[in-house]
Amino acid sequence: MPQAPSGLDAVPNIPWGTHITHFFTKGDDLRETLVPYFKAGLENNERCLWVTGGDFDAEQARASLRQAVPDLDARESSKQIEIKDGHHFYARGRKLEPYVLVEGLVKAEQDALGSGYRGLRTSGNCAWVDRSQWRDFEIYEGLVQDTVRGRRMICMCSYHTTQSKGSDLIAVMDRHDFAIPPRRRAGLKAV
Repeated sequence: MPQAPSGLDAVPNIPWGTHITHFFTKGDDLRETLVPYFKAGLENNERCLWVTGGDFDAEQARASLRQAVPDLDARESSKQIEIKDGHHFYARGRKLEPYVLVEGLVKAEQDALGSGYRGLRTSGNCAWVDRSQWRDFEIYEGLVQDTVRGRRMICMCSYHTTQSKGSDLIAVMDRHDFAIPPRRRAGLKAV
């Protein structure tokens, strides 16, 4: 399977059709991982969708990405990238419709390819998911995992490390190809 540049130091290239989970502890983890991830996608002529959440909202994401991608405004105007707050994009507190969401991803990939882009790169901050939605969200993540294979899509899902209990985190990792841990800060030791 062809690969795309990741923007991530640990994994320089990512095969198309990859579903990644990213664990974070604060907004800096999101900025340090997702800004280079989307910069690489934009430079690779991919259509991008960034759904943000709590610790790093759409305006913060846009301001950070603009520092790395000076022509970001033009890229947003042309719809090469969309940056949206999760509480506007998803139905917080309402019944989740996993099949509808996945159909939307497939349509977005087809639209991207039809518009001449190399593929679709996404990231969603999953902080919006509440306990009443968790089972449907697990179904959604499983559908995404199955759907991206063989497609011109790279999808990354970000989870706050305190968001879920241990068994939920195992289920999350089971529905992704690989996981990116939170960045280690100077002076902190791995446990």
